[in-house]
Amino acid sequence: MKIKFITKERITRFTDNDYANTCAAELLHPRFPISVVNDALRRYGVRLDNRCCYEGSYAIILPYISTDGRIRNVMQMLVKGNGDIVENGDDKAMSQKTRKQNSNSPYLPDPHGRKYRSLALELAKGYEFEETQCLFGINIGATNKPVAIVTNPMLAIIMSIICPAYRWVSTCKEKFDDSLCSLDIIKDLGGQSEVQLYPESDNAVEARRFQNYLLQHGIKASMWNADTIKNWKHTGDTPNIINKILCILDNGFSYNDIIIAMHLYKGEL
Repeated sequence: MKIKFITKERITRFTDNDYANTCAAELLHPRFPISVVNDALRRYGVRLDNRCCYEGSYAIILPYISTDGRIRNVMQMLVKGNGDIVENGDDKAMSQKTRKQNSNSPYLPDPHGRKYRSLALELAKGYEFEETQCLFGINIGATNKPVAIVTNPMLAIIMSIICPAYRWVSTCKEKFDDSLCSLDIIKDLGGQSEVQLYPESDNAVEARRFQNYLLQHGIKASMWNADTIKNWKHTGDTPNIINKILCILDNGFSYNDIIIAMHLYKGEL
């Protein structure tokens, strides 16, 4: 039997009660008030997966839920304290060989593969899963707010704290690509007055194609150029937008400085 969504009870094995020992907490708790971070993580439906960890911090589970409430994908992520996703070959990544949570199985080095992967096939066991395109976070927030699309779920969560005037959502594949040119995406974005795209510097061409696709379907879409903060001395020699935003914060700049840098303000701040 084919299914296009994962039932809610299949992700309840992953707890959402305590974020203190997660990689998300390692990244966010030193930079934002803990209660604000935990509220944001719960709002986005983030959960904990203690089958794998990085330097003692557990992986997080990111549900991609469409506006009709269906879970279209579930991603597992291990992220470092600087915002980078744990890369292939990093022997500090550890995992258990089990599908159970809170297992007594030993943690073993797991350097193989980038630590950002879909669990959809595992969670849809017994069914033939058919992927549906969906943006992380598109199911939350007031629909009268403009939507800002980034390519990293953790960046979406961070920016939802810094600039809550927007609905911050993320692509699934860490980039804009042609798979986003889907009627499923149009359905979830339907009725939006404004959509702003935030591609990385090396992903602008693909983002432009997606922007044109949205425009063709009557959705007002604009695109921000990441190169505008590329040469800021306070962002350091960092490759990705999330690194630059964290660098700005760590150098003592305000939320308003980030809002200005990302062209999010309307009028005076």
